[in-house]
Amino acid sequence: MKPKMPQTVLVASALSVLMCTQGAQAAVMLYVDGCSANSSDSNAGTTWDKPLASVARAVGEAAVCTPASCGTTTTVSVALDCEYAPFGVDHDPSSCCPASPHQLDIVTSRNPHRPPKTDRAVITGAARLVLSLSADGLYRGDLPSRSADLWGLWAEDGAGFSRVALAALPVMTYTGAGAGSAGAYFDVPEAQFGGLPRGAALGYAFAKVYQSWTSSLNRVRGVQEIPANGTRRLLLEGNATMSNSPATGSRIVLVNVANSTVLPPESFYYTRTGNSTSRGVSVVYRPAAGGASPATVFLRVPVASTAVAFGNTSHVSMRGSFLVGLSQSQLSGTCLGGCGQSGAALGVATLEIRENSSAVELDGLAVAHTGDYAVMVRPQVQNVVIRSVRAYDLGAGGIVIGPPGTAAVARGVLVTNTSVRDGGHTTEAGAGILLQQAANCTLEHNEIGDMFYTGISTGWDWNYGPTPNADVIVRKNYIHDIGRGVLSDMGCIYNLGLSPRTVFEENICRDVLSHGYGGWGYYADQASEGVTWRGNLAYRTKGAGYMHHWGLNVTVVNNIFMHPRPPTNQSESACIRASVPKGMADGCNVTANICILNDTLSQPLYDESTGSFGTFTMDWNLYFSTAVAQPATALQFPPHTNPGSFAQWQAQGFDAHSIIADPQCTQVNGTDSVVDCIAGLQSSSPALALGFQPIDFSNVGLLPPP
Repeated sequence: MKPKMPQTVLVASALSVLMCTQGAQAAVMLYVDGCSANSSDSNAGTTWDKPLASVARAVGEAAVCTPASCGTTTTVSVALDCEYAPFGVDHDPSSCCPASPHQLDIVTSRNPHRPPKTDRAVITGAARLVLSLSADGLYRGDLPSRSADLWGLWAEDGAGFSRVALAALPVMTYTGAGAGSAGAYFDVPEAQFGGLPRGAALGYAFAKVYQSWTSSLNRVRGVQEIPANGTRRLLLEGNATMSNSPATGSRIVLVNVANSTVLPPESFYYTRTGNSTSRGVSVVYRPAAGGASPATVFLRVPVASTAVAFGNTSHVSMRGSFLVGLSQSQLSGTCLGGCGQSGAALGVATLEIRENSSAVELDGLAVAHTGDYAVMVRPQVQNVVIRSVRAYDLGAGGIVIGPPGTAAVARGVLVTNTSVRDGGHTTEAGAGILLQQAANCTLEHNEIGDMFYTGISTGWDWNYGPTPNADVIVRKNYIHDIGRGVLSDMGCIYNLGLSPRTVFEENICRDVLSHGYGGWGYYADQASEGVTWRGNLAYRTKGAGYMHHWGLNVTVVNNIFMHPRPPTNQSESACIRASVPKGMADGCNVTANICILNDTLSQPLYDESTGSFGTFTMDWNLYFSTAVAQPATALQFPPHTNPGSFAQWQAQGFDAHSIIADPQCTQVNGTDSVVDCIAGLQSSSPALALGFQPIDFSNVGLLPPP
């Protein structure tokens, strides 16, 4: 970002370009306060006495490029404790200032004439819905002109906003499924319907059907009672994927059931009103139990999917205590034939940096209460900084970089000191950070947690061959509490496809819990090529600390994989797991890693089939278990169909110089605990003699304020 010039406040009409004085480089200030009694978009906006009313008006005026604006900075100062409408930024100074561009800064500040009661400026298109108390203790209200489906509402108080969930029955397990000419059907035992009476109308209900790493969403067209076997048959509109594999658990959830007997506190359902040409929505809301019962309450209704959009924009920053959010989910429409809930398929975000943009900076703002992803950096964008952003209460995931669809890529994106928490409220398969078609990007010092799916996902090609991805650095990130037992096939960090010179280093991953298979720590998925996993820590993963699935020229060096969860089946828990081999289109160099087990059911290595490690080079590794008295003789090695001793494993040509020994982690707790190993190794550690290099985990995750 260009340094700001000495500040000179110029007074001009609201329709002027705010010309600079002759020969001087000036900093221009525009003030916005939509809650001031003196605000108007016809004001000049050059003082707090008469500010502009909308951010859109100020940004539009500041973005006009003239030769006189070259080399200057215009600051749009937005007052706290006020709510503003969505806006777009189209600021391209290259047309008139190619050598010395004009800088536009959008910041928050206090209006000295109106001391703020809250420390945020809210950017949202959400409307207010008034609901009236009914005799049954529920609140009801109407949106007579809403065609889009309604996946979430928000309550508001002085402290902020809280999500009001769309009502759902508890997760059910279907015992039979099939497809008919009118759509799919699922048979569910009657006892699982949570007290929903027989013959009860479901209203405008949906069925969410779980697959391995995603789910589908279909309208429910009816229910058939089957008394003979004690089940109810859910009839869906359109087809849905059905499976009884452990990864799916044969799970199905009914959403938006229009019946007050199964409406939980702090949730709502809605029904459709009107007709195909004039559609509306009627909302029924049950507040929290035990609270006051005013005659009316109001909830916030999402309207716009995107609240802030930077398009064809360069040399712009948005900094300060903005809260951008309360956005509409892309899952709008009828979902008659099934809405796929893959987090990678969502095409909008609450804040977007769109094509032909560069030199854009986001710093210190919150993007929250979203319908889908929080931030999206589209292809054909370069030199973007996302710093100290807080993304939370997310419909899907946090940040998308370079979504596929064209040959263009996003380049030079830095995401740093940013937190992504509490995702998947609408689409559970949303990733914390999803980097798809991108190059020369860095993701560092971020914290990602409380997600149903992968923490950081990079790459986007299942086939061996050229991709636009390269030179991605993922380091010093803290990723925790993902999966939460809902989806399968995930990892704290996941890579897919060729990405030369991409490095994942000094990250910490903990507490990964998938529903079925695939609760990995670090995951090189199909066709991963040219990537390095170095100096990472993974612990308490349901699956392996590192999972290798058809990767070529992959390096796994100097990592610590410890304490995988005791397995629910033999294949789940290991330090390193290799998938079915794919001939010479597979290969991995595993060197100088530490594996520490703490139960008798986990294994150092697991091969999905005989020969899974056949193209691996493995040496100078250290293996240990705190769960057995003599790990040197108790630990067993592949093949899992006929496990053998470490000596037998070495006789197969692996781990010639590796050892089974206590790594001697620093004695913080007095044992080889996670805390000990994060702190480091003792100087006498045998791992150091094998070439293991100490790792500094002290500054992983968010950095303290300067």
